[in-house]
Amino acid sequence: MRLALHTPADFDRGPVFVESVLKSLHRANPKRLPVTLELGRVDDSVGLIADVPSELKAVFMAQLADACPGLRVSVLPETVPATADFATATRRLRLVPDVLSLATHREFEDTLDRVRADPLSTVFSALRPSRSGRLRSHVRLTLKPASRSRQLAAKKTAQQLQRRFLSLRLADAFRRCCTSDRLLRRLFAALLLPFSRPAADRAPTPALRKCEGLLFESWLDIEVAAPADARSTVRERLDEIAGAFGQFASTEATFAASNVMVRPVARPANARTRRRFLLSPVEVATLWHPPAADVQSARLDRNLLAELEPPLHLPNPATDPTVTELGRVQFRQQRDRVGLSLEDRRRHVFVCGKTGMGKSTLLLAMLCSDIRAGRGVCLIDPHGDLIDAVLSRIPRRRTNDVCLFDAAERLHPVTFNPLAIPSGSDPVLVAESVLSCFEHVFGLSESASPRLLHILRNSLLTLVEHPGATLLSINRLLTDDGFRRTATDRVSNPVVQQFWTDEFSRWKPADRTAFVASLQNKLGAFLTNPQLQRVLGDPRGTVHLRRMMDRRQILLVNLSKGRLGESPSRLLGSLLVSSLQTAAMSRADTPEPDRRDFLISIDEFQHFATQSFASLLSESRKYRVALTLANQYLDQIDPTTLAAVFGNVGSLLSFQLGPTDSETLAPQFGNRVTPDTLLNLPRYHACTRLLIDGHPARPFLLTTLPPPRVPDDRAEAVRRVSRHRFASSFR
Repeated sequence: MRLALHTPADFDRGPVFVESVLKSLHRANPKRLPVTLELGRVDDSVGLIADVPSELKAVFMAQLADACPGLRVSVLPETVPATADFATATRRLRLVPDVLSLATHREFEDTLDRVRADPLSTVFSALRPSRSGRLRSHVRLTLKPASRSRQLAAKKTAQQLQRRFLSLRLADAFRRCCTSDRLLRRLFAALLLPFSRPAADRAPTPALRKCEGLLFESWLDIEVAAPADARSTVRERLDEIAGAFGQFASTEATFAASNVMVRPVARPANARTRRRFLLSPVEVATLWHPPAADVQSARLDRNLLAELEPPLHLPNPATDPTVTELGRVQFRQQRDRVGLSLEDRRRHVFVCGKTGMGKSTLLLAMLCSDIRAGRGVCLIDPHGDLIDAVLSRIPRRRTNDVCLFDAAERLHPVTFNPLAIPSGSDPVLVAESVLSCFEHVFGLSESASPRLLHILRNSLLTLVEHPGATLLSINRLLTDDGFRRTATDRVSNPVVQQFWTDEFSRWKPADRTAFVASLQNKLGAFLTNPQLQRVLGDPRGTVHLRRMMDRRQILLVNLSKGRLGESPSRLLGSLLVSSLQTAAMSRADTPEPDRRDFLISIDEFQHFATQSFASLLSESRKYRVALTLANQYLDQIDPTTLAAVFGNVGSLLSFQLGPTDSETLAPQFGNRVTPDTLLNLPRYHACTRLLIDGHPARPFLLTTLPPPRVPDDRAEAVRRVSRHRFASSFR
């Protein structure tokens, strides 16, 4: 199995990490199965590849996980697809003499900065992929544990090299002959032994220390694949890579290169029947290890994703059906499913991340999990795509619970009256919630528009007590004297009644016209919209939020800005969010154990967050209403609302962010998460800090689940049923 090893960018223990893994592999490989370690192309970059037999995979993966935190492993194809116009040129390197030691990673030092340098930086530079992608370079180091006879012979040779000869010329001749592959030279070395004596007081040489430890029988191939018409370029690249290995030569041992061999890319390499050279684990680790953090090479593969160990006891939707599913844990080889309990869900969830990083996929998984569990849910989507995905995944048993509120629907609109008073609610709260929506959408404030807000507040307080009133009645209240007298007679609030009888009626006609015209100008931009008139003009309304909460129904609100317009979408969404808050607080007339959970998900929630949104976050938990809020970047949220989110939200999930948001959001996860972690998250990966049993758990990484496939006609069937149950045209 060929595995690509993506090591962390800040990992500086590369050779030490590989050395420990090799020692474990040596001991766990009594059958002497070959393992191939490659430096070469991984997708469009250069990185580490390991070809490990299936018998050794478990040991290899376990050692990798323990020795290299943050390592990510991906499976590569076994072979490169063959093409007729490509050929592979190979040059073999052999350590001569192999009983002597190479220059190891401990001996490399930057002479200028006096710091240890990475010897593989030159090799990675030589292996860089070509810009066209037609030139593929690989270095393959295949090794297996040395046989007992080979190791004993190497140790005997190293011991003989410790002997003292009568002259330096004899010592040099003996070294060259006894380390040779030729039998005649080794026989000649045996004849020179009587001219030497043991050196008992001599310290062990590097060769003896090498041969007394673990050894691998190895062979090293450099391969360059390119079109058949690029032979000169191939030879230049082979020479460049072979030259890069010259830096590993010591005063005693060096790499000898064979001639260039060219073969078709589809033809497998010849069996290695030649004598293999010996390498120790430290020498192999010098030739093959993760690059240091300061290595700057073109297209060098690095894993920028930091490893975060998850908490020990995570809620698992596979064992507990009441847990809302979020995704799977991303930690080493651990891929357990993870979710959020209903009790912790009531403390709200905040999801942030760039567009296209996986927020909608996460929301879809949560919504589908809640719908399957039979809970009441509401989704407010300003785009519409997530609504379509949810509709396709509604179980048949819950078809009658779905209310599709498509604000852009022309023939069969679902209507909504924000001035309708839920049972157990105060009319003043209803009027104030609608007023906060207009303040949010119009950008009104008491300091900038005091008189306009004064008129609008009294108008709303009047209309909430008038039967059959809607938001379209505001203009009639301001301009129709007869309607205004009728509405004023029904008002129970003496201060509001006094406004109409004493203050409003005494204004000069010119002043009254100017004051009213300012309000009409702002309201007219919305209330003259035909789509909003269809939705907001029905006094009875077909969407009753309190009833939906108590009956565990499914409310899907499609506020697609592309079909409805951005400003109408913001106004209607703000009215719905404020009405949801009012409906939730009206549950005060119901004992808490009897309140059924209702889960609200709002995508791009900053468009609908009014001034009272902070109180919704802080108080809705008591009324069994839980919020899941999602947006793209933090600057979209005003500081007051952002402070309320950070102060009240229990669970936090972050997909990939920009530099500014990474700096802001990283402290919310604790010191285990840095801004670079959030900045380099891959697609569909989220850094997560969950509330578990009421306590914040340590952060970890999760991956979202791909949505399951569904029948194509399921969404249309749900639309049809919802239209017949909730559209005003079928009443």
